[in-house]
Amino acid sequence: LRVSEVVAIRFQDIECGRRSIRIPNTKGNLSRIVFMDPLTFAVLNRYLDEERQTLFPDVEHVFVAFKGKARGNPLSVNAVQKMVYYYAEKCSLSHLHVHLFRHTGITHLVQEGMSEPAIRDMVGHRSPDSLSPYLHLCDEFVETEFEQAQTALDPSVWLDVPLPGGEP
Repeated sequence: LRVSEVVAIRFQDIECGRRSIRIPNTKGNLSRIVFMDPLTFAVLNRYLDEERQTLFPDVEHVFVAFKGKARGNPLSVNAVQKMVYYYAEKCSLSHLHVHLFRHTGITHLVQEGMSEPAIRDMVGHRSPDSLSPYLHLCDEFVETEFEQAQTALDPSVWLDVPLPGGEP
């Protein structure tokens, strides 16, 4: 998700049975559904049960500020960015930024073999080339993919042609 989509999540957008969130207003004004893995779903439930509880019952947004002038208001993009920078600095991870989570998530989906059309649909991209800037593939992954492709490209598999050394 984009950080702007996260802060806009409302209770009515969550479908627990499918572990999914409907994102109604996305970049490009296309509604889409995103799915949560079991751990993310459990963490969301823990936040709702232990942090949010019954606080601010009239606020339809899931993520709200608990302190300061914004108390009881939906979190803003700026507030989330500042929180991530703050905790990143405390952990000596100054390179960390909010959008890096999106890049990392997309990269992992590709590495785990999810089809690119399904990934594009889930992350809200239309163009086949739109995932390229998000992919940060490690050398080991590229090497493994290359080795798997070589098996399919090995002419001895699909041609009855002798290879060097005399084997058919």
